Amino acid sequence: MAGLAAGAEAGERQLEAPAAADAPGSKGAQLVPIDMDAIYVALAYDAKVGPKAHAIIQQFFDNKVPILPLPKGIVSDRFDPKLNVVFWNSTAALQTASDSGAGTGKYISPALMLLDAISDSVAYARSPAGFARLSATPAPHFDSLEQQRIISGLNSQTQPAGADVDPILNDPNANGLENAAASALGEPVRTNDILVLQGMKAVEGVTFMTAPDPTWHKN
Repeated sequence: MAGLAAGAEAGERQLEAPAAADAPGSKGAQLVPIDMDAIYVALAYDAKVGPKAHAIIQQFFDNKVPILPLPKGIVSDRFDPKLNVVFWNSTAALQTASDSGAGTGKYISPALMLLDAISDSVAYARSPAGFARLSATPAPHFDSLEQQRIISGLNSQTQPAGADVDPILNDPNANGLENAAASALGEPVRTNDILVLQGMKAVEGVTFMTAPDPTWHKN
Protein backbone atom coordinates (compact mmCIF):
# COMPACT_ATOMS: atom_id res chain seq x y z
CA MET A 1 0.00 0.00 0.00
CA ALA A 2 3.00 2.29 0.28
CA GLY A 3 3.04 2.79 -3.47
CA LEU A 4 -0.69 3.48 -3.49
CA ALA A 5 -0.35 6.04 -0.71
CA ALA A 6 2.52 7.73 -2.48
CA GLY A 7 0.52 7.81 -5.69
CA ALA A 8 -2.45 9.24 -3.86
CA GLU A 9 -0.35 12.03 -2.42
CA ALA A 10 1.24 12.71 -5.79
CA GLY A 11 -2.12 12.93 -7.50
CA GLU A 12 -3.94 14.83 -4.78
CA ARG A 13 -3.31 18.31 -6.16
CA GLN A 14 -4.53 17.22 -9.59
CA LEU A 15 -7.65 15.66 -8.11
CA GLU A 16 -8.43 18.73 -6.02
CA ALA A 17 -8.18 21.16 -8.92
CA PRO A 18 -11.69 20.80 -10.49
CA ALA A 19 -14.57 22.26 -8.51
CA ALA A 20 -17.65 21.48 -10.57
CA ALA A 21 -19.18 19.02 -13.00
CA ASP A 22 -21.79 19.41 -15.68
CA ALA A 23 -24.70 17.07 -15.21
CA PRO A 24 -25.19 15.15 -18.44
CA GLY A 25 -28.15 16.56 -20.33
CA SER A 26 -28.44 19.61 -18.08
CA LYS A 27 -28.07 23.26 -18.92
CA GLY A 28 -25.04 24.91 -17.39
CA ALA A 29 -22.76 23.70 -14.64
CA GLN A 30 -23.91 22.43 -11.26
CA LEU A 31 -21.40 23.12 -8.53
CA VAL A 32 -20.50 19.99 -6.60
CA PRO A 33 -17.84 19.90 -3.90
CA ILE A 34 -15.18 17.26 -4.29
CA ASP A 35 -15.24 14.77 -1.41
CA MET A 36 -11.64 13.63 -1.24
CA ASP A 37 -12.45 11.40 1.72
CA ALA A 38 -15.01 9.50 -0.36
CA ILE A 39 -12.50 9.04 -3.18
CA TYR A 40 -9.77 7.66 -0.94
CA VAL A 41 -12.18 5.48 1.06
CA ALA A 42 -13.39 4.01 -2.23
CA LEU A 43 -9.87 3.42 -3.52
CA ALA A 44 -8.75 1.88 -0.22
CA TYR A 45 -11.75 -0.47 -0.46
CA ASP A 46 -10.84 -1.36 -4.06
CA ALA A 47 -7.22 -1.93 -3.05
CA LYS A 48 -8.30 -4.79 -0.78
CA VAL A 49 -8.59 -6.88 -3.94
CA GLY A 50 -4.82 -7.16 -4.18
CA PRO A 51 -1.98 -6.52 -6.65
CA LYS A 52 -4.16 -6.25 -9.78
CA ALA A 53 -6.18 -3.40 -8.32
CA HIS A 54 -3.06 -1.81 -6.83
CA ALA A 55 -1.41 -1.72 -10.24
CA ILE A 56 -4.38 -0.09 -11.97
CA ILE A 57 -4.89 2.50 -9.22
CA GLN A 58 -1.18 3.36 -9.19
CA GLN A 59 -1.15 3.82 -12.97
CA PHE A 60 -4.21 6.05 -12.65
CA PHE A 61 -2.46 8.32 -10.15
CA ASP A 62 0.69 8.34 -12.24
CA ASN A 63 -1.38 9.58 -15.20
CA LYS A 64 -2.81 12.44 -13.07
CA VAL A 65 -6.36 12.12 -14.41
CA PRO A 66 -8.87 14.27 -12.46
CA ILE A 67 -12.00 12.85 -10.82
CA LEU A 68 -15.06 15.09 -11.12
CA PRO A 69 -18.03 14.48 -8.82
CA LEU A 70 -21.50 14.14 -10.30
CA PRO A 71 -24.48 15.93 -8.73
CA LYS A 72 -26.72 13.85 -6.48
CA GLY A 73 -29.20 11.88 -8.55
CA ILE A 74 -27.07 11.99 -11.71
CA VAL A 75 -25.76 8.54 -12.51
CA SER A 76 -23.29 8.53 -15.36
CA ASP A 77 -20.08 7.16 -13.88
CA ARG A 78 -17.54 6.99 -16.68
CA PHE A 79 -14.20 7.96 -18.10
CA ASP A 80 -14.54 10.68 -20.74
CA PRO A 81 -11.70 10.38 -23.26
CA LYS A 82 -12.49 13.74 -24.86
CA LEU A 83 -11.97 15.57 -21.59
CA ASN A 84 -9.59 13.01 -20.09
CA VAL A 85 -11.48 13.02 -16.80
CA VAL A 86 -13.38 10.51 -14.67
CA PHE A 87 -16.94 11.35 -13.62
CA TRP A 88 -18.11 9.63 -10.44
CA ASN A 89 -21.14 9.71 -8.14
CA SER A 90 -20.00 8.56 -4.71
CA THR A 91 -23.56 7.62 -3.63
CA ALA A 92 -24.65 5.75 -6.77
CA ALA A 93 -24.71 1.98 -6.54
CA LEU A 94 -25.47 -0.42 -9.37
CA GLN A 95 -28.42 -2.76 -8.85
CA THR A 96 -28.11 -6.20 -10.42
CA ALA A 97 -30.76 -8.79 -11.14
CA SER A 98 -28.82 -11.56 -9.39
CA ASP A 99 -27.89 -11.76 -5.72
CA SER A 100 -24.45 -13.32 -5.87
CA GLY A 101 -22.80 -10.90 -3.48
CA ALA A 102 -22.66 -12.09 0.11
CA GLY A 103 -21.74 -8.71 1.57
CA THR A 104 -23.78 -6.21 -0.41
CA GLY A 105 -26.83 -8.07 -1.67
CA LYS A 106 -27.81 -7.03 -5.17
CA TYR A 107 -25.77 -3.82 -5.37
CA ILE A 108 -22.38 -3.16 -6.90
CA SER A 109 -20.70 -0.47 -4.85
CA PRO A 110 -19.83 3.04 -6.02
CA ALA A 111 -16.23 2.04 -5.30
CA LEU A 112 -16.27 -0.64 -7.99
CA MET A 113 -17.92 1.76 -10.42
CA LEU A 114 -15.02 4.12 -9.79
CA LEU A 115 -12.56 1.28 -10.37
CA ASP A 116 -14.21 0.57 -13.75
CA ALA A 117 -13.84 4.19 -14.84
CA ILE A 118 -10.24 4.27 -13.62
CA SER A 119 -9.50 1.12 -15.61
CA ASP A 120 -10.90 2.75 -18.74
CA SER A 121 -8.71 5.81 -18.21
CA VAL A 122 -5.61 3.64 -17.84
CA ALA A 123 -6.47 1.82 -21.08
CA TYR A 124 -6.89 5.14 -22.89
CA ALA A 125 -3.52 6.34 -21.63
CA ARG A 126 -1.91 3.16 -22.96
CA SER A 127 -3.48 3.47 -26.42
CA PRO A 128 -6.11 6.06 -27.36
CA ALA A 129 -6.67 4.34 -30.70
CA GLY A 130 -6.99 0.93 -29.08
CA PHE A 131 -9.40 2.25 -26.46
CA ALA A 132 -11.53 3.84 -29.19
CA ARG A 133 -11.60 0.58 -31.14
CA LEU A 134 -12.55 -1.56 -28.15
CA SER A 135 -15.21 0.95 -27.10
CA ALA A 136 -16.74 1.01 -30.59
CA THR A 137 -16.82 -2.78 -31.07
CA PRO A 138 -20.06 -4.44 -29.92
CA ALA A 139 -19.94 -7.60 -27.83
CA PRO A 140 -22.64 -10.15 -26.93
CA HIS A 141 -24.37 -9.10 -23.70
CA PHE A 142 -22.19 -6.00 -23.39
CA ASP A 143 -22.26 -2.53 -24.89
CA SER A 144 -18.72 -3.00 -26.18
CA LEU A 145 -15.60 -5.13 -25.99
CA GLU A 146 -14.14 -2.53 -23.64
CA GLN A 147 -17.01 -3.04 -21.20
CA GLN A 148 -16.62 -6.80 -21.42
CA ARG A 149 -12.87 -6.47 -20.87
CA ILE A 150 -13.32 -4.47 -17.69
CA ILE A 151 -16.24 -6.48 -16.27
CA SER A 152 -15.84 -10.17 -17.12
CA GLY A 153 -12.68 -10.16 -19.20
CA LEU A 154 -11.68 -11.13 -22.73
CA ASN A 155 -10.07 -14.40 -23.77
CA SER A 156 -8.16 -15.55 -26.83
CA GLN A 157 -11.44 -16.21 -28.67
CA THR A 158 -13.04 -12.85 -27.92
CA GLN A 159 -10.18 -10.36 -27.93
CA PRO A 160 -9.14 -8.67 -31.18
CA ALA A 161 -5.59 -8.39 -32.41
CA GLY A 162 -3.67 -5.37 -33.62
CA ALA A 163 -0.95 -2.92 -32.75
CA ASP A 164 -3.55 -0.44 -31.50
CA VAL A 165 -5.13 -2.74 -28.90
CA ASP A 166 -2.05 -4.74 -27.91
CA PRO A 167 -0.79 -2.20 -25.31
CA ILE A 168 -4.16 -2.54 -23.54
CA LEU A 169 -4.71 -6.28 -23.90
CA ASN A 170 -1.13 -7.16 -22.96
CA ASP A 171 -1.74 -5.75 -19.47
CA PRO A 172 -3.62 -8.50 -17.59
CA ASN A 173 -4.40 -6.42 -14.52
CA ALA A 174 -7.63 -4.83 -15.79
CA ASN A 175 -8.93 -7.87 -17.68
CA GLY A 176 -12.04 -8.93 -15.77
CA LEU A 177 -11.04 -6.70 -12.85
CA GLU A 178 -14.59 -5.80 -11.81
CA ASN A 179 -15.71 -9.41 -11.39
CA ALA A 180 -12.45 -10.37 -9.70
CA ALA A 181 -12.94 -7.50 -7.28
CA ALA A 182 -16.62 -8.31 -6.79
CA SER A 183 -15.79 -11.93 -5.94
CA ALA A 184 -13.10 -10.91 -3.48
CA LEU A 185 -15.27 -8.27 -1.81
CA GLY A 186 -18.54 -10.20 -1.74
CA GLU A 187 -20.34 -8.13 -4.35
CA PRO A 188 -22.47 -9.37 -7.29
CA VAL A 189 -20.64 -10.76 -10.31
CA ARG A 190 -21.92 -9.51 -13.66
CA THR A 191 -22.28 -11.50 -16.86
CA ASN A 192 -23.58 -8.54 -18.87
CA ASP A 193 -24.12 -4.78 -18.71
CA ILE A 194 -27.46 -4.67 -20.50
CA LEU A 195 -30.70 -3.71 -18.79
CA VAL A 196 -33.67 -5.95 -19.54
CA LEU A 197 -37.03 -4.97 -18.05
CA GLN A 198 -40.04 -7.17 -17.38
CA GLY A 199 -42.95 -5.58 -15.61
CA MET A 200 -40.72 -2.57 -15.00
CA LYS A 201 -38.35 -4.72 -12.93
CA ALA A 202 -34.83 -5.76 -13.90
CA VAL A 203 -34.89 -9.50 -14.55
CA GLU A 204 -31.51 -9.66 -16.23
CA GLY A 205 -28.74 -7.12 -16.41
CA VAL A 206 -28.33 -4.02 -14.33
CA THR A 207 -29.84 -0.68 -13.49
CA PHE A 208 -28.52 2.30 -11.54
CA MET A 209 -29.88 3.59 -8.27
CA THR A 210 -28.69 6.13 -5.73
CA ALA A 211 -28.49 5.60 -2.01
CA PRO A 212 -27.61 8.16 0.67
CA ASP A 213 -25.91 5.51 2.81
CA PRO A 214 -24.72 2.63 0.63
CA THR A 215 -23.65 -0.46 2.58
CA TRP A 216 -20.44 -1.01 0.62
CA HIS A 217 -18.34 1.16 2.95
CA LYS A 218 -18.95 -1.29 5.83
CA ASN A 219 -16.93 -4.05 4.18
